[in-house]
Amino acid sequence: MLKVSGLAAIAIVSTVFIAPAGPAAAHHSGAVYFDMNSQITVEGVVDEFVFKAPHAVLKFIVVNDQGEQELWRAETLPANLLFRRGWRFNMFEKGEKIKVTGNPAKEADRHALEVQEIVAGDGTVYKPFD
Repeated sequence: MLKVSGLAAIAIVSTVFIAPAGPAAAHHSGAVYFDMNSQITVEGVVDEFVFKAPHAVLKFIVVNDQGEQELWRAETLPANLLFRRGWRFNMFEKGEKIKVTGNPAKEADRHALEVQEIVAGDGTVYKPFD
C-alpha cells in the first residue's frame, strides 16, 4: 500500500484542487471595465495594432472637440481566436483612417472601448464576435 506523508498530501490536494482556479480567476469579463449597456463610435487613425494574447488591441489617435489628440485603445479577443476568424497582424496600417464602434470604458478618461465593429480605411467591416 502507498503511504503519503501529511506534507505530500497537502501538496497533492493543492495541485489538484487549487492550482487550476488560478487562470480562471485571473481572467475577467469585459463588463468589469466596459459599459455593456451603451455603444459609441469613434473615428481616428491607426497608431498600432497589437495582435497577441490576452487581448488584441488597436491603438488609434482621435482628435477631440478641443482639437487635441487622444490615444485610444480598442480591446478585442485574443489573437488566436481572431486569426481563426480571418484577422491578421498586418490588417491595419499605421496612419490608416478607421471607425471603431464598441462599448465604452466605464472610466471615460481611459479613452478605451471593447470592439464590436471596426470599419477600415478601405471600407472593410470587421466584427470580432461574428
